[in-house]
Amino acid sequence: MPTSLSGNIFNILFTIGMFLIGYTYLQTEKYSATHTALSRRVDTITDSISLQKEILDLELKNLILYSNRLSIEYHTENPIVDNDSLTKFKEVVSGNKNDVIVANKIKGNWDKYVLNQRISASETRKLNKTLKIINEDLNRSVKKYIIWIDLIPLGPALLVISTLGLMFGQIKQNALVNKQINEGRKNFKCQSCTKEFNATVQRAKFNDGEINEYYCNECFSNDDFIEPELTKELAFAKYISQRGITNKLGIWTAKQDFYRMRRWWYGKY
Repeated sequence: MPTSLSGNIFNILFTIGMFLIGYTYLQTEKYSATHTALSRRVDTITDSISLQKEILDLELKNLILYSNRLSIEYHTENPIVDNDSLTKFKEVVSGNKNDVIVANKIKGNWDKYVLNQRISASETRKLNKTLKIINEDLNRSVKKYIIWIDLIPLGPALLVISTLGLMFGQIKQNALVNKQINEGRKNFKCQSCTKEFNATVQRAKFNDGEINEYYCNECFSNDDFIEPELTKELAFAKYISQRGITNKLGIWTAKQDFYRMRRWWYGKY
């Protein structure tokens, strides 16, 4: 990676981006788990309140039907007054015998309904208090995690920016290194005797006009030198023979060095 200041900055941005992606993911998972658990509790309490209301409504409906049936049976007025604004029980202590009978039959069931209604109201108040606390917890949860949820897009954005910056920096670095290598290259190996020489002092040219960068002064003569027609195999055999290389490892190493020699590198043979 590039070691410049810009390279270090992009490295830091890349690290921050990776951290944000991982950390925001964990925070989002925590928020999701907390929100799901609290939402389930809200749903459970809401369903419980609705169920209690439905049970009371059904109990009152059955009680009214029972009261109507008794009223018809005894030819009396229905002791339960039911209208849109109010439902109440009208007690009959004295008067018509049938009125008293019907009222007495209904009173026990009515008292039970009223008791259930009070119990339900008490439980509903408790459930509503619990519901309020849960909703407050939900709001706190949102406030706690909202900053990390808002930062979710920032992590990938930093990764993209830093990756592009590092790639661009690496390209510039490679170009600079290649330029320095090309500008600083001086020593070459003679393709005939394989000795090193400074090609920059060799101003002589081949017949085709190419500047000599392949042969040393001892081997090259602008007047009578003829470039040897060597194959890679013959030139390499000459190369290792001059160095007395016989073992396999030495031959393999020498081959890597030999094939990097410029005349072979540029495919002159």
